[in-house]
Amino acid sequence: MKMRTVKKFLMIINIVCACIVFFYAFRRVNFGLDLADTGYNIGNYKYMSLKHIDAPWFFATLLSNAIGHVICLLPLGDRLIGFNIYSALLIAAMTVLIGLFLKKEMKLPGLLVWFGEFLALSLYWLPTSVLYDSLSFLFRDIAVILLYIGLTHKRKICLLGAGGYLALIY
Repeated sequence: MKMRTVKKFLMIINIVCACIVFFYAFRRVNFGLDLADTGYNIGNYKYMSLKHIDAPWFFATLLSNAIGHVICLLPLGDRLIGFNIYSALLIAAMTVLIGLFLKKEMKLPGLLVWFGEFLALSLYWLPTSVLYDSLSFLFRDIAVILLYIGLTHKRKICLLGAGGYLALIY
């Protein structure tokens, strides 16, 4: 009876920690006061064409511009506050999903995982609207996860996928 109570308590603690990490990602939504990077990037996302962006930069940031353009089509996505909320949501979801993977697959202690994710979010210094940086972090995370699964479970397709993701960002 006592062991089941401890497991239930630890599960509740892990859920609370995951929620704290998720909402902590929104601390940087600063109501559009970060005009330098946010305004520049939203301009690229809203008016995504070779008419407004020079060709090398357009193709180098094509994926982030396309995702940013989709975010701009969402309700309030074309406003600074809305875009910051949507891009922070992307970062929050990425952080919690990575934390859940580390906890489940690598069997790391929950509090250690959530402390690490909290620390990672605290060290994330870029504006949330700079999607090409956020996407490169996402692709690195996916590549590391695929490498881990490929090496530990001997799945060659995961190793191939990790190589593909790394090729996308490098």
